[in-house]
Amino acid sequence: MTARRSFVAALAVITFAVLPAAAQQDDLTKLPRITLAQFKPLHAKNAVLTIDVRDPHGFDAGHVPGALNVSVVDIEIMGNRILKEKRPIVAYCACPDEHSALVVAAKLMRIGVKDIKVLTGGWNGWKAAGGKVEVTPEPR
Repeated sequence: MTARRSFVAALAVITFAVLPAAAQQDDLTKLPRITLAQFKPLHAKNAVLTIDVRDPHGFDAGHVPGALNVSVVDIEIMGNRILKEKRPIVAYCACPDEHSALVVAAKLMRIGVKDIKVLTGGWNGWKAAGGKVEVTPEPR
């Protein structure tokens, strides 16, 4: 893992741990979800932008093919790029109850993203259902 990725991963852990209680307490249960059965055909047609909100190390080790890695920390940096996206957005993580993906989805909605859903079952559900896995090659 590169020094930058190590730093970003550590920063993500620290930042998430100290997020204000109000940010963590948004009513995340009201955010829209998408099931694997609904997601798979959309993903196969490249009809959605898939974002993986796990840390860069987890993303590099394996992710949904074509996914964009947008950690909780990077969301402000990536927000402008995501706002320009015309396709619906599907976010996923590997947390119980998709917590990190819900937090990122809530942040994106606050900056103006209109069409975002969270993948029910997230990364673990994708793998368990036999979804293809893409690995980031090590830099030379």
